[in-house]
Amino acid sequence: MLLFFLMSACFLFNNSKLLGQSTLCDIEISSKDGNTSTNNIKPQISNENIIWQGSNETTSHIYQYNGNHVTNISALFSSFLTSNENHQIDGNNIVWHALKAGKAHIYLYDGTTVKEISSQDSNNTKFNYDPQIDGNNVVWAGVPPEGSEGQDHIYLYDGIHVTEISSLDGNTSTQNVLAQIDGNNIVWRGNDGFTNHIYLYNGTHITKISASSTNNNSPRIKNGIVTWSGYNGTSTQVYQYEIPILVLKREELPTTNSAGQKIYIAEVCGGISSNFVSSGGFASINEFPSENAGCIQYQVVYTNSTDWTLTVIDINECTSLIINSLKFPNIPSYTVTPETCPGEENGAFAIEVEGGDSACEIYTYTCTGPAGFNQTSTGSATSIAFTDLASGSYDVRVTDCAGTTTKQNIYVSRANSGGGGGGRGRGRSGGCKTAGGDDINDVINLTAYPNPFSQQTLIEFALPEPSKVWLSVYTIEGKKVAKILEGEAIEGSGLQRYGFAVEELQGGVYILELQTESGLKQYLQLVVLK
Repeated sequence: MLLFFLMSACFLFNNSKLLGQSTLCDIEISSKDGNTSTNNIKPQISNENIIWQGSNETTSHIYQYNGNHVTNISALFSSFLTSNENHQIDGNNIVWHALKAGKAHIYLYDGTTVKEISSQDSNNTKFNYDPQIDGNNVVWAGVPPEGSEGQDHIYLYDGIHVTEISSLDGNTSTQNVLAQIDGNNIVWRGNDGFTNHIYLYNGTHITKISASSTNNNSPRIKNGIVTWSGYNGTSTQVYQYEIPILVLKREELPTTNSAGQKIYIAEVCGGISSNFVSSGGFASINEFPSENAGCIQYQVVYTNSTDWTLTVIDINECTSLIINSLKFPNIPSYTVTPETCPGEENGAFAIEVEGGDSACEIYTYTCTGPAGFNQTSTGSATSIAFTDLASGSYDVRVTDCAGTTTKQNIYVSRANSGGGGGGRGRGRSGGCKTAGGDDINDVINLTAYPNPFSQQTLIEFALPEPSKVWLSVYTIEGKKVAKILEGEAIEGSGLQRYGFAVEELQGGVYILELQTESGLKQYLQLVVLK
């Protein structure tokens, strides 16, 4: 009804000219402020800004109407610019190409000033054309000074620097043209020596995404979806490629999981049922179910001081997308000797450290415990002893000079037989036995599934004997954020199950602590994805 009313109103206003009255339905803006340009064509609009190409007596220019005034923005740089064409707008940013002294350059107007961006960083391309803009990023095709026809490359201006991106990763395609941009993703058409293909630059690496077609043309990209036309051997068809998205969620402290391993958490979304692979220095990759549709979660366990690359490969194996190259640090690990257990004598233990950043070989030892005990020592020593300790639970952290930390909790009673067993710095009380001779950690076996998770997980543990139990969740900084059990008496031994929901917790790494009334503790790392 409203649309009909407006159309009727415009009809009446337009026909009111017969009565000598003015119309309010359309406004001629290109002649405002006394502007006399002719052949005003190709208007574009973004927010309140309207731009177009118009001509004066000598050449074409780019004009802007900001809702109040008309400005010849191409003349703001120099009156010697000619053939100002191929304008694009995004918000207050406007780009176009123009001729200056026989060379075609790309110009950017940011609402205040005009800059010649194609010559930034001493870039000396001799012919730049077809600019596209998204935010502060501008892409265009250009020919290098030594190049000839067909040797076009794709260039990116990120608001500061200019980079030639079409030859990254050893890409050798020629005739690179028709660039399109969407955020950090850029696509264009290039020739691999046999036929035209569509190439994707994701801000880090280049991937040829047109795998099953030839004579590919007219790429477009929007919201992570790329489409283009291509020949399938019989006819020209339209193709689509969904860009896989890799989200890495990394823990900071503790640096090891409950098994003493360093992990990365990755979630892959998009693509065609993407597979996840890596190369170099990884111990294992474990797949977990994801609660997000179209996504897969992975826990990547890696070894010390290694370089490796994460790659998403579509299930049909026709395309792959290299995501990132990561350098993982050495992990400072330590052995506790002897590790005290309830019922043993003399509250004392020593630790021996290995690993960490080899460039400095400096460690910081921090031990906190009952009655406000807090001791910190920094130096080149690879061992340290803590003696005459009060009974209770102690947190021991070893940090190398790069800031990589390993944390372990050690229970100390005023007793020690000197016997021992050793434990790695991974949150276990290795060497402690139950009355039946079983390892305490193996009996308790604190687990959570799924882990990582985004909404809720199921916590399981088995007590060696009836006991009161405290089950709490802490941030990696040591702040308690959840109480699951608070000294509840569990009469029987055997498997116990408790659900834990995380509606009010932010995504990140948390520590689950289980403590019995005898002072035994066990820890489990929880990873919340949000």
